Amino acid sequence: MKKILAIVLAAMMLISLIACADEPEVPGPNTSKPAGDTAKPSESDKKDPDNKGDDWVYQPDANAKHAGAVGVGIETGSAYFDNLKVIDKASKNTLFYSECEEGVPEFTYAAGSAENWALDVDPADDDEEAPNHAITCDGNSMAYFGSQLWNYYQFSVKVYPVDESAVVNVYFLVTDAKNYYVLSLNEGGSEADVYQVVNGEKTSVAAKVYAPLKVAAWNAIGVTVEREVVNIYIDGTQRFGIFDEEYVYSTSLGPRAKVDAPCCSAWESVPALNDGEWNDVTFGAGSAAHYGSWGSHTNVYEEITFTWEEAITTDAVGMFFWNDTETREGWLTTGGINSPASYKVQYLKDDEYVDVTGFDGGAVDADVMNVSVFDEITTTSIRFTFYKFTDDEDAAHDFSSYAVDKTGKDPAQFGIGIYEIEVYPAGTVTLDK
Repeated sequence: MKKILAIVLAAMMLISLIACADEPEVPGPNTSKPAGDTAKPSESDKKDPDNKGDDWVYQPDANAKHAGAVGVGIETGSAYFDNLKVIDKASKNTLFYSECEEGVPEFTYAAGSAENWALDVDPADDDEEAPNHAITCDGNSMAYFGSQLWNYYQFSVKVYPVDESAVVNVYFLVTDAKNYYVLSLNEGGSEADVYQVVNGEKTSVAAKVYAPLKVAAWNAIGVTVEREVVNIYIDGTQRFGIFDEEYVYSTSLGPRAKVDAPCCSAWESVPALNDGEWNDVTFGAGSAAHYGSWGSHTNVYEEITFTWEEAITTDAVGMFFWNDTETREGWLTTGGINSPASYKVQYLKDDEYVDVTGFDGGAVDADVMNVSVFDEITTTSIRFTFYKFTDDEDAAHDFSSYAVDKTGKDPAQFGIGIYEIEVYPAGTVTLDK
């Protein structure tokens, strides 16, 4: 009897094994990756990160007005590019993705050639055992990829200008080598403009801004081609709205100006003075980029000049100051960064700077936008002079009572801190007099 039972049990086990072999494996709770698994994606995942499969076929959006391929390149100097990605906004599927680990993507070279491009170690990666890679471009080159039919998409790429000589270009809505749109970033990454190129002829289609693109560091660039407009982002901040008549990057004319601030601490930022960012800042250095002059100038005032390529008309300015000393008395005792004692506004007239007239305001409170108005001027340049504190606030410009007489400290130990300088179009600001 026992032998018969054993034979029956063995037969049942064999039947069960055969049945399990015919069934597909169903992942259970124990088949997922363990926490902390850092394995790189497979080659198939890289080529198809959305796992959309071979059955998915891209279909242009019937309601989109603008279409074209995308690309990257430089005009002078050298730069790195990485994480090129294009997403179809309608389906959310990836049209193109390259981490550049496998080499240079398949480009069409409209300027330069494949010899301008190479795979290199990510310059910002300090992992010597398993470094990341990026493609590098040296010399004048334009490379693009994709389809003329691509529309309603999001193009993103990381760019790394090697030095201030690099002029970095990001292309979109590319029809061919002589017809496209291009975001151009130059002068150390501070100047930005968007051009349309038709039959090789280039025309600016946006108000130029001075964007704080970092040199010798990675910057994220995003171009979102909507159905009717194109929005362009630099490090997460929208800088341009193409085909959008209602888009205004800033109510200030400041972002269109080139800034000269010779007395800026090495760890602070001149482009921060007109980058349009000053909201949500609090006492102290905070996390936003800002200007500061501690330790860089032994004079009792600082001069900052805004210059425009074309004349602007204004009658008001705004100042957002910051400090790292709670009180003026503390600043006089210890030194550091504070708002100025006062400031004056001058404009370029007949090749010399003259004071504005009707100046009303001049407040220097920290952590608020201090707005001042004056009689309307038309000029290509405005110079701001910021005076450091004295121990007698009523004698702000009387250098004989400057803080150094009270503290014995060098004037360089007393810096001025500014988050943002706004220059408003004439007629847009009114103060009660």
